[in-house]
Amino acid sequence: MTWYLLRRLNLFIVTSLVMLAVLFYATSLFPTDQSVALSGVIDPNVADKLQIVQNYHLDSNVFSQFYAYLTHRLSGDFGLSLTSQQPVSQELISVLPASFELSVISGLLAIIIGVPIGVLASFNQHKMTQNIIVSATLSGYSVPVFWLGLMLTHWFGVQRDWLPISGQINLLYDIKPVTGFLIIDTLFASDKYGMAAFYDALQHLVLPAITLCVLPLTVVIRMTRTAMIEVMSQTYIRAAEARGLHT
Repeated sequence: MTWYLLRRLNLFIVTSLVMLAVLFYATSLFPTDQSVALSGVIDPNVADKLQIVQNYHLDSNVFSQFYAYLTHRLSGDFGLSLTSQQPVSQELISVLPASFELSVISGLLAIIIGVPIGVLASFNQHKMTQNIIVSATLSGYSVPVFWLGLMLTHWFGVQRDWLPISGQINLLYDIKPVTGFLIIDTLFASDKYGMAAFYDALQHLVLPAITLCVLPLTVVIRMTRTAMIEVMSQTYIRAAEARGLHT
């Protein structure tokens, strides 16, 4: 287990460094000055530009520039947003509660749905049910998440207009942030539209939650099925079945 964690950690570090190197190289391809691409400061004056050159070592070789870029990014300095001219780190923090809320709901869906299906698949090892579940699991695991999100949005949001396709809640509801998690904040709403806002927020979560839960759902199903088959093949289970006990 320790070696597995170390390998995963090394893979994460290498992948992150490669990703940062690609992003650093991409800044030199932008149709703008590299100082603007790195810092996000639009139309910097002479003093600002000199400061940016000094911070990112733009007057040095490419290795020194990448080291400065890496230092800034790993310290949480992502520059300014080109649209709002606000620090990118602050904008990321402002949307973290919504992302965390969506991740939790997707994870809960994957567990609630995946565990029973995995158990069902393990109890039907030689039946059509198991083949259907395994085939659906493999298909769900191989489907690109971005494509699935686009298709669900097109089918259920655009064509049939069953579910909203953007935002967290209808703009008609003015929900004051209490916890930062919109589902919980709607329950704390004091006006008479609190429950209506709650159901509206749930509707906005349906499509993204389903999209994000597909991959972990397939993993949960496979893990549960494997664990159940392993347990059911134990000696004491076989002995109990031989005595007339059945699942």
